[in-house]
Amino acid sequence: MSAARVAPQLAVVGLDGVSFNVLMPMVDRGILPNFRRLLDLGAHGPLISTVPWQTPVAWTSMATGVNPGGHGVYGWWNPDLRSGELVPVSGAQVERARYWEVLSGTGVAVGVVNVPMSYPARPVRGFTIAGLDCPSSAPEEDPLLAYPRGVLDEVARTTPDGVRRYRVMPERLDGEDTLAAATRWTEVERHRADSFFALVERYRPGFVQLNLFATDHIAHRTRPGDPARDLAYRSADEFLGRFLDRYPDTDVLVVSDHGSCPIDHFLMVHNFLRELDVLHFGPWLADEQVPVVLGPHASAEECARLVERLRREGRGTRAEMFERHRDRFPGANVGFSTIDWDRTSAFCTSDYGQLRINRERGAGAVVSDAKHRRLLERLGAAFLDLRRPSGEPLVERVLRRDELYRGPHAAAGPDLTPVPAATDVYFCQVYSFYGTGEGRLLAPIGEVVDPARTGCAGDHHAEGVLIAAGPRITARGRLAEASLLDIAPTVLDLFGVEPLPEHEGVVLADLRGRDRRGPSPGEPVDEQAEGLRRRLMSLGYRI
Repeated sequence: MSAARVAPQLAVVGLDGVSFNVLMPMVDRGILPNFRRLLDLGAHGPLISTVPWQTPVAWTSMATGVNPGGHGVYGWWNPDLRSGELVPVSGAQVERARYWEVLSGTGVAVGVVNVPMSYPARPVRGFTIAGLDCPSSAPEEDPLLAYPRGVLDEVARTTPDGVRRYRVMPERLDGEDTLAAATRWTEVERHRADSFFALVERYRPGFVQLNLFATDHIAHRTRPGDPARDLAYRSADEFLGRFLDRYPDTDVLVVSDHGSCPIDHFLMVHNFLRELDVLHFGPWLADEQVPVVLGPHASAEECARLVERLRREGRGTRAEMFERHRDRFPGANVGFSTIDWDRTSAFCTSDYGQLRINRERGAGAVVSDAKHRRLLERLGAAFLDLRRPSGEPLVERVLRRDELYRGPHAAAGPDLTPVPAATDVYFCQVYSFYGTGEGRLLAPIGEVVDPARTGCAGDHHAEGVLIAAGPRITARGRLAEASLLDIAPTVLDLFGVEPLPEHEGVVLADLRGRDRRGPSPGEPVDEQAEGLRRRLMSLGYRI
């Protein structure tokens, strides 16, 4: 006789890139019955993202309860001015404790699958399988993907398709039409759900979280109403239905890291900086342009080998190869790896036009504080002067680093952040999109790239979703606006655990009929909280 099913106390369902402007029309069409079920049972409202509103930044802020200045993740890549290379970012750099790790430290068993920036999987009471920052193309062979280390072998024994089918994301998506890509994502996420349910039955955790990513991948490649987008959202709805049917007594929080919206134009940030004479590229083949010059049939291995050779042999080889290709690809020298630091005082490596001042490399470095202030003022004013052909402003305001970020990693953040005046313009810094040598500042996306193939039919906006329902969730209807930073203290509160002193958000106590409350600086820390603090610090977390 099988053991009775034990329901988790709380589930967080993370949906990448979901927003109400896309979700609600599908609910109204009747194609998402389980979203409708949750909306009718509980409460919902907007969940405001981080700046920038990007997957690695937002999920890390949600999990740790602190802004990027507190955890140090500002994007998928960090610019390393010493090497002149972009360095990939992973969860290994995050020193802060995530809310499921805090719960584990209090004795709650947890089960967490596919949260971005959670690689390598850290030890917990329960199980974890990491997410998008996993570096391996064969995750079942990566001993750091999951904890306990044999957990994927358990998946192989307890699910029909087993470990060989577990993937962080589908293989070989390039070149497929959007409906085929959505179908492959659906297959991967159905198997992910199978693995999740098998492990929940095995470990019986009190807290669980599963993140799904197809909704974001397809939103970048389609417009609302596209069958591929419908399929991605229906896949998420299918998981919700399976979960609600299995665990009707579990409280559920559905959250997204940011919203999604159509985009129509690129604001070419590198061209903006070049016109201001603060950014220059040398006559050398850039790492970022290697796939362009090798052509569409080049394999990832061929591209990697050439990049390795360019880095090993240096500027002589880069210059020779650029001369060979510049007639066909006049923008083949555009990339972070080919910035001429002797003539560059400002640069951009952010998907959202965030600028950094070069303060340390080459003759172009801005060493003087006075010059630094003047350059920030000049760049900010230039952003505000940008106009559409109709005369409408492209930038609403410009924020300085100290207006956005605080904490031990604030100094690593971008110096300036432009706030777009509308969501249809994407502040493009993707180096490979400059391969034609095109010098325009504002360009229709379809004249630069294939929007569907490159993921530029849509992008992100700041408003994600929060949907809450369950036996202990008394709120109904519309919720007041909340922040990603509110999720960590709220999850802890639902288990009777005090938020950590570092948490910047408020407890969403209105989910249970109370007033929202935030941290109260200066209040004495009780003995339980101090004991938890010591345990987490002993594990290496910054508290």
